[in-house]
Amino acid sequence: MNPRQTAEATPIEPTRIFIACLCCKARKRRCDGGTPNCANCVARGVQCNYVAVRKTRGPAKNRHKQANSLQSTPSPDSSQTRVNIRNRIPIFPGFLLPDAFDENLRIYKTMAAEGIAARNFKPLMPLHIARRLIENSFAEIMQGHQLIPLSHFMTHLDAQYTASSLDPAGNPARWAVVNIIVALGIRSKTAPGSEAALFDITNGFYQNATKVVPELILQRPCLASIQALLGMALFARDNVDISAFIMLASNASRQLELLSLNWSSTDRAIDMEDMEQYEQVYRTTDILEKSIREFLGTKAALCEGQAQPVEPQSQLANRKDTIGFLSVMI
Repeated sequence: MNPRQTAEATPIEPTRIFIACLCCKARKRRCDGGTPNCANCVARGVQCNYVAVRKTRGPAKNRHKQANSLQSTPSPDSSQTRVNIRNRIPIFPGFLLPDAFDENLRIYKTMAAEGIAARNFKPLMPLHIARRLIENSFAEIMQGHQLIPLSHFMTHLDAQYTASSLDPAGNPARWAVVNIIVALGIRSKTAPGSEAALFDITNGFYQNATKVVPELILQRPCLASIQALLGMALFARDNVDISAFIMLASNASRQLELLSLNWSSTDRAIDMEDMEQYEQVYRTTDILEKSIREFLGTKAALCEGQAQPVEPQSQLANRKDTIGFLSVMI
């Protein structure tokens, strides 16, 4: 065979090009890598340029090595890490830890019970003296304000002495009614000029009643709690404690409204005696509410009309005017 024919029959392998010019790259054409100009750029008559530094795709050959090195790195002990975090950031304060919580709870309950027991109630007078006092003074106490029938009060009195003569025994409304009626009875039978001699006794029974006022206000309203609040309001009015009078009478009015709502929302029949007491309490509450509104309106008008500070003598005169106003209105 002719050597020339042999050369023509042998296929020519294309030369591998490692870098192409920018023009061939943009047109996505095969570049022969010729310098200074490749064949494609010569044929098109354009300037042929090459990138000065060859770009690579990144350290592909090192990826597997890095992955193997991460897998071979020993992980830290998770239990040890948890212990270290717990040592630095406590989850619960010390008094809530299981070992201390039960003991702290027991101590607090004991302190709370001692605090309730330490309200220092004054003991009631002997029952036979209390009964005799009420029998002789009840009509005078209820003159103008029939808060509770005598028979109902005597029931409360006997029940309270049966339960305890030293504390409410779980019934603050009954305790307050008994103490405030006894206080009003003592004051009604005190001779003029002897008020100071019996003040500690009378005021002691009044304080017995006022110490359970929060319970009267927060518990479910009942006739006994309203009667007790009204009795304390009348006592405070006669003691010229105007702030206490307004607070007690206003709370009695709100309790009466709640009691009315409760009765209207139930289907049970209301006892006629309870209805009579309700009407009596309503009339007394209405009278006290009107006197409070007129008193506050008068005081507001006086305050608006005063341009100068009130002198001590003027304050005393205003106090006397207040006492006289409440006495007339109530």
